[in-house]
Amino acid sequence: MVQEMFWMLFSPEGILVLRDGEGYAFPEGEWPAGGLLRQGYVGVYQGREVRWGELAKGFDPQAWVGEREILWTDLRALAGIVDSACWMAAGRAYQLMDFERTHLYCGRCGTPTEKVPTENARACPACGLTVYPRIAPATITAILSGDRILLAHNKRFANNVYSLVAGFVEPSETFEECAAREIREEVGVEVENIRYFGSQTWPFPHSIMVGMVADHAGGEIVPDGEEIDDARWFGKDDLPNLPPKVSIARKMIDAWLAGVLR
Repeated sequence: MVQEMFWMLFSPEGILVLRDGEGYAFPEGEWPAGGLLRQGYVGVYQGREVRWGELAKGFDPQAWVGEREILWTDLRALAGIVDSACWMAAGRAYQLMDFERTHLYCGRCGTPTEKVPTENARACPACGLTVYPRIAPATITAILSGDRILLAHNKRFANNVYSLVAGFVEPSETFEECAAREIREEVGVEVENIRYFGSQTWPFPHSIMVGMVADHAGGEIVPDGEEIDDARWFGKDDLPNLPPKVSIARKMIDAWLAGVLR
């Protein structure tokens, strides 16, 4: 086996991880011929090459890993059992795998596409269209008013979590325009002094979250009732359940709690 390489493998059941004592690991070495529907390069993690693979239908990975216990998980759950760099690699692996399997045919003429050997792209041999992995930018904004922060509950959130207001950038919008529009649409308030905090890739399924900070400029909170069913001002001593620490939302909230987000 080539021990310098390991795999992030995907199937309809999720991501394959192996129980490794008190921790977790990923399969190593060359994968059996016929075991993968498609595969590709992800990058390097802790000096080792990382590859993604989509398991072929009907292939039993247990035969390859021997007696090691297989666990199937998803990207959100994986964030709780591996470090952030490994989780980011898994997110990249998933996005590349999803791109390959959803762009097998040309969106312009329907011809089967071919993988471009020098970059992450697929090209149509008939009409020449070249496509790249889709990246969907979105803003996520910490809205401040004095010593309070506005947190909202999306109907899709589990565990009664409250988070920052977020939404996808529309054609021709700047990040600042997107942040102001999403805030107005989802919670009904106006903001000003919009500034940049940082960014984070977010593979659900192919976003990049652009963190912004804004000051409340006016208006009362009115949840839209479609995505947001509750939104409130919170102080540092009365916070609700918060997003996981791996998310940029939590990093921004923690920065506000520490007094460095103003």
